[in-house]
This record gives sequence, structure tokens and C-alpha cells, in this order.
Amino acid sequence: MTFGQKFSLLNKRIKAIIYSGIVVFLYAISGFFILPLIVKPLIIDTVTEKLERQAQLDVIEFNPFTLSITLKGFSISGKHTDKLLDFDLLTVNLQAFPLLQKTISFDEIIINKPEVSVIILANGEFNFQDIILKNTALDSEVDSENTNEAAWILSIDKFRHNEGIINFSDQNRETAYHHTIKEINVALDNFSTKAGDNNMHLVKAKTSQGTELNWHGKFSLSPLKSSGDISFVSPLKIVSDYLQQRILFNITEGSLKVNSHYDFNFAGEQPQFIINNLMASISALEIRSRDDNKKIITSDELSVDLEQLSSSDKKIVINSISNTGSFIAVNRNKLSQFDIEKLFILQQLNQSVSTDETEVSTESSTEKDEAVKHKDNKRENWDLEIKAISTSNNNIVINDSSVSPIAIHDVTIKSLTIEHLKPFTDELALLSSTIGLNTQGIINLKGTIKPESKQLSLALDTEQISLKDFQPYINSVANMKILNGELATNLMIDIDAAKVTPLLNIKGDIKVSSLNVIETTLNEEFLSWENLTLNDMQFSYPAQRLNLSAININEPFLRLVINEGSTTNIQQLMKVEQADASDSETKNSKSEVNNEVSSAEQSFTADINEINITNGKLDFSDSSLTPKFSAGIYSLNGDITGLSSNEDSRAKIDLKGKVDKYAPVIIKGSVNPLSHDAFTDIDMLFNGIELTTFTPYSGKFAGYAIDKGKLSLGLNYKLSNNKLVAENNVTLDQLTLGEVVNSEEATSLPIKFALSLLKDSDGVIEFNLPIRGDIDNPDFKYSSLVWGALGNLITGIISSPFKALASLVEGDNDNLDHVIFTANSFELNEAEQGKLNSLAKALLQRPSLYIEIRGLSSNLIDHDEMAYAKILKQLQIAPKTLSGVLSEDEKTSLVTYYHSLNKQTAQENPKEEPSNQVDVAPTLTKEDQELAKEKLFNEAIKFMLAETPITDAEYLMLAKQRALQIQKHLIETAQVPTVNVFLLDSSIEIENKLANIEKSEITLPLSLKAK
Repeated sequence: MTFGQKFSLLNKRIKAIIYSGIVVFLYAISGFFILPLIVKPLIIDTVTEKLERQAQLDVIEFNPFTLSITLKGFSISGKHTDKLLDFDLLTVNLQAFPLLQKTISFDEIIINKPEVSVIILANGEFNFQDIILKNTALDSEVDSENTNEAAWILSIDKFRHNEGIINFSDQNRETAYHHTIKEINVALDNFSTKAGDNNMHLVKAKTSQGTELNWHGKFSLSPLKSSGDISFVSPLKIVSDYLQQRILFNITEGSLKVNSHYDFNFAGEQPQFIINNLMASISALEIRSRDDNKKIITSDELSVDLEQLSSSDKKIVINSISNTGSFIAVNRNKLSQFDIEKLFILQQLNQSVSTDETEVSTESSTEKDEAVKHKDNKRENWDLEIKAISTSNNNIVINDSSVSPIAIHDVTIKSLTIEHLKPFTDELALLSSTIGLNTQGIINLKGTIKPESKQLSLALDTEQISLKDFQPYINSVANMKILNGELATNLMIDIDAAKVTPLLNIKGDIKVSSLNVIETTLNEEFLSWENLTLNDMQFSYPAQRLNLSAININEPFLRLVINEGSTTNIQQLMKVEQADASDSETKNSKSEVNNEVSSAEQSFTADINEINITNGKLDFSDSSLTPKFSAGIYSLNGDITGLSSNEDSRAKIDLKGKVDKYAPVIIKGSVNPLSHDAFTDIDMLFNGIELTTFTPYSGKFAGYAIDKGKLSLGLNYKLSNNKLVAENNVTLDQLTLGEVVNSEEATSLPIKFALSLLKDSDGVIEFNLPIRGDIDNPDFKYSSLVWGALGNLITGIISSPFKALASLVEGDNDNLDHVIFTANSFELNEAEQGKLNSLAKALLQRPSLYIEIRGLSSNLIDHDEMAYAKILKQLQIAPKTLSGVLSEDEKTSLVTYYHSLNKQTAQENPKEEPSNQVDVAPTLTKEDQELAKEKLFNEAIKFMLAETPITDAEYLMLAKQRALQIQKHLIETAQVPTVNVFLLDSSIEIENKLANIEKSEITLPLSLKAK
């Protein structure tokens, strides 16, 4: 019996079982063996064609009974690397029956050790970018065709992604960057895309550099929502490793930790998300400069505790932001640029931006800013609340290389807290801080903030701020050095930044104590005080108004020095900035702009109620003199009240002190130095200053040392409309000049003589020295005005000494410098006696002066009278002048004497025909006879005078008699001491400059000398 016959004998049930077995067997054979042989090359070819990359598959297994397919050793080669994707095992277990309900359901999907390579190529493209671009269009066509079809549901009972790896490489940089994310594990249980189903998930991942991610929760795809918890731990070094040359720093240490719960819901029109209980912290942070590997920033712990972030409520609540133990190094280069400004800006590598591109970028950014601003105005503001911000033990070190030497400031923020900060509201936030500055300074801040109104109210208290720490900034502008000095403040500061021009108000006290400043050119103390306080200061901006209740200065000191070049130490205090022509032009243009701006701004106003000076001191020295001159005002006490910039205000000055510790000085008056039109009306009284102090000046300018004497000054200075009017009442008591000093600048004027003219009988000199000047004149120099006025005074006295002497007595005494005598006379008339009496009174007031008298006679004036007197004496006629009346007998005697002289002359000169006195026409009348007789008499007098010689001895005798007559009157009549009257050798006036022919008078000049 054949197999067929036997089989036919079987019952139907057995046959059915056999048939079923055969079908199952064939199904198994096809599934287990045939299908893999067919599908394997199909998968490889399809993937290779679609991706344009070689695919490889080692083993494919299919279980037709469980509908599971397993792929082993699958890989896709990359164009730029050995493989784009591979995995060891992929198992997919599909459920067939749910397909009838349009549900793709898997019992499980397991993928083991998948490895993906993600590469950013040198041109900036991804290694898979071409795949996406190629298949995007095909996918969109398929999607559009299936739009109207009902959606399928995907269901996965169990999904496991085990030990996945992502190799990331960025070749678009100088040094290629490689990073591996490994141990990527994803677990999904009961996953479904069915609406309303929540899917549990767990994601874990690690990187080669120590980053760890743990993410677990649940999510729904329809509607799209998710909630869960995320924890993330990562070293921060990967940031700088990846950015490389695009940043100027390296993060060498530091770890970031984030833990948070979240809820996302994208079901409504507006996506909603909530983040709760987010804890983020950065610990052990260390950032170093890429250039020199120096520490820039370190932090022990920086943490953020976020209570809630809700998009539906538009609310962010942060419980705390805290930072402890941080360090920040800030460097400022020689161009005054801070390195931290560009430290965290991504650098543009190998790119150059043209001017046009910059302009376009600027314009586009401006438009973008305006669009964003417009959009922000429309949207509702979020409600942000930060319950507490705190930081402690933070250190900021500022190295400023823009000055020399490098300025180093060590700022320690011991504590800083901000409480109840709501940036989008006007609820008050509380601020408090304690800051240490350098080694000893303390800054305490306490105040409130109104965020939305941009208002800040701050109490600023500082102590022991050392001014020496700011010396490098002074070096660049001034030749002075702060040896000591501390700043303390107690201020209230109010800022309103919401205005177009921010408002600033400052109230409180400022104190600078123990200040000691030296002038580095001379290396001498320049300025110091024990304490300077500004009490109850009030300053406001932009009103630019300053009010001060009082300025109290205790033991101030100022040294004023005139150097050898006649410049002052104050002039040399500020350094002159060297600038080339282009710089000067730029500065000039900026100056013009600044002037225009400043003129438009409101002018600065100030009111200072009082300035109190206690035990002040001023040292003045003049090194341009030899020996050096030094003087000082000590124990200066008093006050200045009512100082104001108001044009009509007048500040009162009441100061008292001592010059060189003993001579009192009083300064009183009114001033207004703060106003545009400066006003001054000051009276200064100096009593009993030792004149020996001024020997360097007297030696230089007068050529004499000062042996003794005291100086008193009554000075009044008036300044208004920039016009100076000064009156100086000077009193010199017992001024005595000493030895002669050799000085090229000493005046040639007879100083001793001038002083003798000024010194009274008690040894006191008093004079007024008026000074006038216009301070708007670019040549204005006060010292020049003083010396000019003093020189004019001395010159005037010396050039007209008798006029100066005459000012001491009453009456018209302009002619005390001479005595007038008539011809051949030595008698003093009444007028000349009066002049000598006035001169005597003046000499008695100036005992150091004496008179020199030189007798004079003139052959032009005195000859005729002397010859006439000589003729009368010979004829024994009573003495008479030529104008005197003669009797007939005396005339007859003179005519007779004339005839005798005439005969003798005729004998000596026979050519001359004598006058025939007998041949007188008998026909003349009596009147004609008288005229002829008178004519004869005049001819006789003229002849006799010409013929009568006068010797020099006779002239000198007359001159001497005149000098003796003046001496006698001064000594005997006017009681002038004999030691004050001297006779000089008499002489004959040859040039006759002192002769008055018309009046027949000779002027005898007097000389005034000093002992």
C-alpha cells in the first residue's frame, strides 16, 4: 500500500491535522528561513538606495509565530566616517490582530547598543543633512495624499533602548571637537498614541566627560502633554572644550546640577507649561583666562531655587538665588577697556565685516529692536518674584593698568541680600549689603528698590576708605601724592531712572580725616587737615543744586611756594597733557560741542551756610629769592557764612590768626566767589609783622637787608564786574635797612632817601597804596600791580622829594626846593622866609633828612648892581640899587666921575672923539636941556658899569652870603638842628640857567638828602 493509499484511509480529522501541520511547517520554513533570505538583501538595497550610503546587515531573523523580527549587526556607512549608524540587535514583536482596528501594536521593541555618528562638517553642514533634504519632499507628498485617511494608533507594550551611543564631532573649527554620549537607556511601558493615554518613560544617559541625565515621567501624544522629573549633572568644562577659540576663557573646574519637576500641556490654543521645585546649582567653579591661564572667576556654590514657573499664570516664583565664596578678577587695560566686557562674547573667527555690512547690520538690528519693543508693548508682562537674593564672602579684584603704577582694588562683598524683589511691579524690594574695600574700608548699604518705577532709595555709610588707594589715578593728572587720608560718608541717595533725564538726590554728611598730601616736584607737604566735614549736604540733579549746612575744617594746612622760575607750586600741581595737532583739533571740536551743551544745561547753584575754620595754617615761601623767603599764618580761626551762587548774595568772612605765630591778623568782609559775577569786599588787618622776615624781598628788589622794623597793613579789596579796586594802608614802624645786598634785580632808586622822606619823627612810615586792575585782561597779574603801585609811589617821592615833604605842612608849599634872591642881595624877603619856615616844619617831622645849600651868584644878574654899589661906595654915596632915587648932587658926582673916566679912556683910545659938552646949542628949551641932561646921566651910568670890573672873589662872596643867610634863618629862626643843615662850596652861575633877567632874580636851589 502506497503512502497515498494509506493517507486516504485516514479520517478527516486526522487529515485536517496533517494538512494544518504541513501548512504550519511550510509557514515556519518560509518565515524562519526563506523570508530572511528575501528581506535581507531587500533591506540592504533599499536603505543603500534611499540614503545613498552603504548598508550592511549580518543577520535577520523572523519568527512567524510571534511576528517578531530581529536584526543583528546592522550598520550604515557614512560618507565621511566608517559608519553613520549601527546597532547590535533590534527586536520588533508585532501584534497582528490590532491591525484590523488600525492599530499598530508591538509587544516589545528592543534595540541594543545603537551607535549614531553626528558630524558637523568643515563647511558647517551635518553629515546627514543631504538625507533629510532628499526625503523631505517625498514625505510631504505622501502626507498630502493620506491627509483624509483616518489616523492609525501606535502601541508599544515594552520599548527598551539599551546602551545607546552618540558620537558627536564638530570639524567646523580649528581643532576638531569630539564628544561621546554613551549609556543612553530609554524605557517605555504601555506606550500608545491613543488620545488620553499616559505613557510612562525613563531616560538615562551619560557622556564620556561625565554628564549624566535622568528623566522619568509620563506623557501623552494626543493631546501632547508631559510631566515628570529631570535630574541633570554635568561638568562645565565641556562648554569651553566645545567653544574653543570662540571664547577667551577656559572652564577648568565646575559642576552643574539641575533637579526639577515639570508639566507641559500643548492641548489648548496656547501651550502651557509649569516647572516646579527646580533646584539648580553650580559648584566648585573655576574659569581661567585662555591667554595667561590666570584665574578670572571662581565660586564655591551658586544655586537657584525655583518654586514655580507657570505659563498659564504668567508667573515665576524664585525662592532664592544664592552665591557663596566667589572670586572675580577684573582687568582694565591701558586703553581703559575692561577684559570682562568681551570675555563672554563669542568671537567671530576668520571673518571680516565691512563698513557697509556693519551699517546694514546696525539698521536691521535697530528695526528688529523696534519690532521687539512694539511686540513687548502688546504682550502682557510676566509676574516675576524673587523672594531672596543672597551672596556672601565674595571677592572682586580689579587690576587697572590704565594708570601707573597699576591700581589694585580688592572688593570683598561680605554680604548682599535683596528681599521680595518683583521686577515688574512697584512693590518695595529690600536691599542690604556690607562690602569691604581693600584692607580697611567698609561700605554699608541699606535701602529699597521700586523696580517698575526704576527708583532706588539707598542709605550709604562708609568708613575708613583709604584715599591712598586712589593714588595711581592722581599720578596721571597731578604732581601730588596722598600720604594719608580716610573718607567716611553717611548719605541717603535717591535715584529715579524712569525719567528721560534721571533724577538724583543725595543727602547726608561726608568726612575726610587725617589728610596729608605732598607736592612731588618739591617733595614737600602741600595740603593737610585733621578733619574736613560736609554737614547736611543736599545735592540734586539735573537741577544741579548743592546745599550745605556747614563745612568744618579742623587744623587745615596749605603750603604756597614760588619756585626759582617764579612759578607757584599750585601752577605746577597739574600735569600738562601732551597732544599732537590732530588731538588738539579733536579736543577743540569736542570743547565747542561741550560748550554748546553746557550752555544749554541749567547752571549749577550752591548755598553753603557756613564754613568753620579751626586752627588753620598757611605757609608761604619764595624760592626765587636768596636767601629763601618764608612766612606763615598760624592759628587761623573763624568762619565764612552765607556763601551762595546767588548773584545778590554776600558771604560774610570773619577770620583771625597770627602771622609768624605772634603778629595778629584779622580778615573781615563779604564775598560771592560762586556767582558768575564774582564779588569781593574784604578788609584785612595785619599788626606788628616782623619786617626782618621780608629781607629776601628787600635784598632782591631794594638791594638792602632789613635790620629791624614791624609792618602793619590795613587792606581793603573790592572786586565787582571783574574790576579790582584795592586800598592798602601800610604802616612801617622803625624800619631800618641793613647791609647792602648784591642783586641784579635791585632798583637803582635811592631807597634810603625815599624811606627817610616817608619816616616821621617817631620812626613810623605811613602811606596808602591804591591798586586798580581789570582781571579780564589776559595780562592781569596781581603781583605786578602791587609792585607797580609801590614803584610809582617811590618814583614819585624821589622825583619830587620837596613836594612830598611839603605834603606834611599846611599851605601852598610847592616851591620849597629853592630860595629866590634879587640882584646883589642876600636878604630874604617875607615870602622866602615863609617858605623856609614851612621847610623847617617838614624837616622837624623827618629828622633823618637834611638840607644842602650851595650859594650862587650870577655875572648876568648881579654884575650891574655890584658895580653900581662899588661906584657909590667909592664916591661915598649911600648904597642904593640902580632903581633907587638920587639927589642932584649925587647925580652931578656920578657925571663928574664919568667924565674923569671918559678922559682916561680917550687918552688910551685917541681915535675916539670925546663928546663936546660945551657946544650945546643955545637955542634948546629948558625941557630939551633936561632930556639931554638925563640922557647924559644914563650914558654915564652905562659907561661906568661897563668900566667897573667885578672879580670872581666878589661874586663868590655874594654867593656865600646868600647861603649863610638861608642857614641862619633855618637854624636860628626856624630852629632846625644844625645837623640837618649843611653848606656846600659856593659857586658862580656861569650858564645862567637859574637867572631871571626880567625880574633881576637868581634862584638858589636846595638839595634834600637822607642821613
